[in-house]
Amino acid sequence: MRELNLTHGAKFSRIYAQQVEALDKHRRKGRQTVVVEHVHVNDGGQAVVGSVLAGMGGGSQKVGNNPMRQSR
Repeated sequence: MRELNLTHGAKFSRIYAQQVEALDKHRRKGRQTVVVEHVHVNDGGQAVVGSVLAGMGGGSQKVGNNPMRQSR
């Protein structure tokens, strides 16, 4: 009987974890977060420092003076 109770407890714990994960996905509505930790910019390359929002037009936009920008 004890073994049966432990088996059921483990099963219910897994189901609960799956439900919590599904609820979290539903609340986020599929949004994903990407964290970039290391980037290589070769000579002649360009990089953007700061937040980039996807789906904001797609055309080229001029970026003002950025104090974080370094020239090589």
